[in-house]
Amino acid sequence: MPELEIVRASAQDIPFIMATERLPGNEGLVGRWEREEHERALADAGNAYFIGLVADRPVGFVIVQRWAPKSRGTLIRRIIVAETGKKVGRELLSNVIDTIFAETKAHWLWLNVHADNVRAQRCYSALGFYFAERAFTKDAGKSSNSLLMVLQRRDWRQPVATDPIALAQREVNKGVGLREIGRTEQAIVAFKSAAESGHAMGYIELANIAHSEGDENAEREWMLKAEALAAQPDERAGALSNLACSLACQIGVGQTDFDEAERKARAYLRKAAELGNLAAQVMLAQQLLFGLNGEAVNEAEYETWMTRAIEQGDEHALITHVKNRLHKERDVEPDLISKLEERASDSRRARQLLQLTDFVTRVRTRNSR
Repeated sequence: MPELEIVRASAQDIPFIMATERLPGNEGLVGRWEREEHERALADAGNAYFIGLVADRPVGFVIVQRWAPKSRGTLIRRIIVAETGKKVGRELLSNVIDTIFAETKAHWLWLNVHADNVRAQRCYSALGFYFAERAFTKDAGKSSNSLLMVLQRRDWRQPVATDPIALAQREVNKGVGLREIGRTEQAIVAFKSAAESGHAMGYIELANIAHSEGDENAEREWMLKAEALAAQPDERAGALSNLACSLACQIGVGQTDFDEAERKARAYLRKAAELGNLAAQVMLAQQLLFGLNGEAVNEAEYETWMTRAIEQGDEHALITHVKNRLHKERDVEPDLISKLEERASDSRRARQLLQLTDFVTRVRTRNSR
């Protein structure tokens, strides 16, 4: 097949775009506009229209909104191809994503995909998109039939994880999205798939559904199955399961004794941290610093866990640690400043924290004179 190229669309391409929107099988799965709406969108500098060409023949189009956005999130509003089953859509979208990341400062892309459009969901997943809750971005709004999928700049052109736990996490995320739009039965299927793959969060989400339906026995049974997974020998799966069980116990999922639930939450979190889960290490450190969830304040152990997470390259741990230093009115060590500087070019959070740290340091120096 000849190489596919993309070009910016013009008003002359609107008939092709409208005809493609109205192809059989697209009804209800993708949006469609009248000519006037396309003309307004084309004239808006916040939008970008792309046409995919093969041997100078149009084969599909992509509409991008929030071009060069202040929020750092760019919306893939619509992608449709004239012929399905030839992987043209994946190549077309891939080329457009390259262009977005090359020409804008977008940190992530997002799109809405119909809950029943499984073919499109698989295509987006293969490119690195993952399901996310609609709260991920305030611009996502509400939907009665679509799921939110997100692609981070740092994940683009990286190998897509295909191990069982990564695939199970996708099912959990998809299930959460389905539940958000009231597709409970489909959500249950996704959560069961995740649970059967060894992800405790699948069972925990099933317990949450049972709780919402007032079925306490089912809630406890699902939670017991989740806790059984916390003992599995696989370190990565075990770490995720322990973290999931800790979070569930903290909010009382399937629990009847508050004190016992708090004890189990602490034990599961510590086990997850020991197995190398970075999120668990940061959470445990925070609890030790501030005496949360029944943990006694222990700053020495806090330093141990936070340092361990930072040394593994976790940005969240680094930023949290520096913020804690500022909150406690402690000096921020030069090595932490260096680590922030290394990340500043790609991380807005790191840049902002560097500016804040510099400001606080100057104020303290001035006040100490």
